[in-house]
Amino acid sequence: MHKNIFILMIAMLALASCNAQNTKPIIVVSGNPVYAIISELAGPKIEVRRLVPPGASPHTHQPKPSDMYKVQAATVLVYISENNDGWAVKLPGGRKTLRLMDFLPREMQLGFDGDFISTKDSTKINENSIDSHFWMDPLAVKAILPALADTLASLDPQNASTYKNNAALFAKRLDLLHRQIDDIVHSIKGHTVFLYHPSLLYFLKRYSINYGGSIEESPGKEPTPQFIAKLTAKIKEAGTTAIFYEPQLSDKTARIIAESAGLELFMLDPVGGEKGRENYQDLLLFNARTLSKALTAK
Repeated sequence: MHKNIFILMIAMLALASCNAQNTKPIIVVSGNPVYAIISELAGPKIEVRRLVPPGASPHTHQPKPSDMYKVQAATVLVYISENNDGWAVKLPGGRKTLRLMDFLPREMQLGFDGDFISTKDSTKINENSIDSHFWMDPLAVKAILPALADTLASLDPQNASTYKNNAALFAKRLDLLHRQIDDIVHSIKGHTVFLYHPSLLYFLKRYSINYGGSIEESPGKEPTPQFIAKLTAKIKEAGTTAIFYEPQLSDKTARIIAESAGLELFMLDPVGGEKGRENYQDLLLFNARTLSKALTAK
């Protein structure tokens, strides 16, 4: 017991020493989607650290003691929203926090039915009714860049021009990425997709692909047998050619439905951070190619 306490004290002293020597602002982000965006703007001027390891889901992450140490050293903590990675803002410490959903224009925000919330009764809109996976649309990410660059500039004024220039360059790459994706999915526009959980709604909306429903409406919450039966019937009726799973979540239910409906099983990744999907562009291109292949399969 005493040995463990001694090791912990040494680790904390080492961390404090490193932070004392580090003159860069430190941004701690919840997980890979935020890391992929912030890193594009920060470049080498800001140290960006993530709490959720690559390949893991921000939805189901359970904070560890190491997360506490990271946030205590942070200049600012960046998360997406309360219904995505809200656990991050509950970590102790007095650092500044940024909620990425606040940067997305209201008219670009989607509900979990795949439609814009601006078309809905405002009295029925709350945090839990707004989909937070906006990074699956490159033009939605482009829309948050000016304000995000201004925020980084306010944290580190002497490098303000660098952040704004990085944002402008990233915006151009996002325009190119949008055109690449549009070409890849051109032949599947109008097709119907059934997701594992509603994580690609912004992607589907942007590229005119229909959303049929999801296996898990809430990550980690197993659907009932009755729900699975109804969804399977709906999938067969829609005539779709594939069912999808996500690498961060169990694929058990997806495999059951795929077998029952006689469909092929494909992987879509809303998080990234693993080989072939490390950066933002590669992540979205991976999903575009997967959807195109799956929905044109015979």
